[in-house]
Amino acid sequence: MQTEKASKPTARPRRGLRRAAGTALLVFIALMAALTLANRTLNEIAVAQVSVVTPQRGALEKRVNASGQLGAAEVWPVYAGASLHVERVYARAGQTVAAGDPLFAFEAGELEEFLLDERKAMEEAGRKLQEAGRAFAYAKADMAANALERYGIAQARVDRALSAYDSAAEQGAPQAALDSRLNELESAIRERDRISGVRDYFEKEKALEKAEQDYREALLAYGKAERVAQNAVVTAPYDAQVISVDIQPGSMPSAAAVMTLARLDGELELVVVVGEEEAEDLETGDMARITIGSHEYQYPILSLAPSPQHAGKTEIGFRLPASAGRSGMSASVEIRKRTRSYDLLLPLGALRKDSYGYYVFVVTRREGALGAETTVTRMDVALVEQDSARAAVQGGVSPRDSIVARGDRELHDGDRVRVKED
Repeated sequence: MQTEKASKPTARPRRGLRRAAGTALLVFIALMAALTLANRTLNEIAVAQVSVVTPQRGALEKRVNASGQLGAAEVWPVYAGASLHVERVYARAGQTVAAGDPLFAFEAGELEEFLLDERKAMEEAGRKLQEAGRAFAYAKADMAANALERYGIAQARVDRALSAYDSAAEQGAPQAALDSRLNELESAIRERDRISGVRDYFEKEKALEKAEQDYREALLAYGKAERVAQNAVVTAPYDAQVISVDIQPGSMPSAAAVMTLARLDGELELVVVVGEEEAEDLETGDMARITIGSHEYQYPILSLAPSPQHAGKTEIGFRLPASAGRSGMSASVEIRKRTRSYDLLLPLGALRKDSYGYYVFVVTRREGALGAETTVTRMDVALVEQDSARAAVQGGVSPRDSIVARGDRELHDGDRVRVKED
């Protein structure tokens, strides 16, 4: 009986121990949960977050953008027509003129003297023509009968003798044979020249032809002088834009053009300069979008040529209708062209470069000591071609690889990462 009474007080302490153990267990579980959560948070902070892409198959779109100024496809020179002092210049570069509008005017006082000088030159040329005509007639009358016919026969002998000598020389004939051919040629020439009066006839005939040419030129010059004198103001021959002006009041124009004009109904040209790499895929006939002011046009490339003014550059030429604008207006050009198809296309953000060349980071998943890990591996690639958004690469990767497109921090080979789910 005493034994039973002595054992009863031990039941209460055991219940206390159980409570303490349960409380400790709950604290331990809560602590582990907190540590796990903290560890997960630390991992999220320590591990880079990345988004990935897989290489795509397709073509790039090359874009070429440039700007330039419209110019006249053809310009026409304006000549003064006389070496007289300019009194007034009415037109300026860039101005639009209508047919008949004044361009410049000569000093009126010089026009009368200019016209008088040209008249005297014409009259003198006419006098020389008459003299040449009479001299030729005398030479023809003094020539012996049938002299021209005999001279023609003699000249034919000279031609044959000359041909024989040249042939012997080309064939390497002996010196004795060459001397014989030369003697025959000289004899034929002497016989031709003995024919009376023929040489003088030909000289007078040539002088007459020159006098006739000089008189024709004098007539044209006088006619031009009359036109200048009748109207001292030089006017535009058609509706045009003045491209350049190379005279000023008080100057005396030379024979060179003093102005250049572009017809308002004439075509325009546009030349833009781009880098050789930008132009390497372009061809004549490729379409371009050309913006002039608020208007857009589609025109093909007319020409591609190395730029003579800019080394390492290419000039792209276009031809536009007159309705597109005016010479001097600014124009912008955009050309889009698809390249050939590539097997591995990546966004430019996925392509990296250092001193060793181009590379990408490929995402790999593997089992580690603490479970599954996601890391990145550097893979070297070669850049084939690129446009403004994507790059074509080869080597190092396959179409099935997951490649880092963007990351929230700098990456290194072997770094752990978390893939951001889109």
